[in-house]
Amino acid sequence: MSREHHQMRIRIPHELKSDLEEASKANKRSLNAEITSRLEFSLKHQAEDTYESKFSEKIDTILEETKKHHEILNKLQDSVIFGNYGSGKSSGYKDMKIKELKEK
Repeated sequence: MSREHHQMRIRIPHELKSDLEEASKANKRSLNAEITSRLEFSLKHQAEDTYESKFSEKIDTILEETKKHHEILNKLQDSVIFGNYGSGKSSGYKDMKIKELKEK
């Protein structure tokens, strides 16, 4: 046994041990290699799931912030178009935009 590998004793249910022995035979590897392979696979995918979960959460946050900014920009645009911004006076531009919006 290599110095890089550590031995450990674990307790597992008899049925699980039998399943692992069958799998190791089907995969043509030792019981130790089967268990090691399955643990490595599990840990690798757990790390990927965690990364994907954090990435997904970040995307959701960005989308929510984008929606908020979009709503703010729409309100600001409406206030400019409909003359509610600045002096509050109506302009030809406002009338033109209202007509343009009605045509859509």
